[in-house]
This record gives sequence, C-alpha cells and structure tokens, in this order.
Amino acid sequence: MNKMSSFLAIAFFISAGVNAAETPKMHQQAAMAHEMMNNSDAPAHQQMAQAHAAQANNSSSISTNAKSFSQMNEHEKAMVVHQSVNNGHSFAHEVQAEQHRAQISTQG
Repeated sequence: MNKMSSFLAIAFFISAGVNAAETPKMHQQAAMAHEMMNNSDAPAHQQMAQAHAAQANNSSSISTNAKSFSQMNEHEKAMVVHQSVNNGHSFAHEVQAEQHRAQISTQG
C-alpha cells in the first residue's frame, strides 16, 4: 500500500506541475470573479481583485511551468512526497519537508 500511495502522490504532483503555469489571463479572470461576487464591495474581495489586476499587469506573456518530477533532485522529490501524503500537514511531515527544503538551498 505504501508504494501505491507514493505512486499516487507522484502522479498528482506531476499533473499539478503541468498545470501550474500562471498567465496574465488567469489573473484577469480571477480579478473579474472577485468583482462579480454578491459581496464584491467587501474589502477582502476588493483587495484580491486589485492584487490580481496588478499581477496581470506585471506578468510576462511567457508562461512558466513548474519543474517536472523527473527533473527534481532527491530533496525536491522527498519534499513533494512529504507534502502530498494524506497527513502531510502533520508536524512530522512539515518538519521533514522543511529539512529537505533547507538541503535544496544549501546544494543550489
């Protein structure tokens, strides 16, 4: 069962990485969604709409994709797996993911 969980976690993050590109169009759509809410006059929606509008204006037209799982080093892969398990928000997994993140920065 452990191999199956690892496989599913890897497959999820590979598919998420493919769709992780931020584009100006996405920010424009998000800004419009915040402006069309029933309570769009609420300060939170106003702030989010302004933030998305600013990001849409500041974004480059070239989209960037997340690194594929096969291109990650061992610490990046371990960090992804720790964050993707069912209890990835448990203290132990968060600590281990943070330790791997620290290793990435020292190797990079």
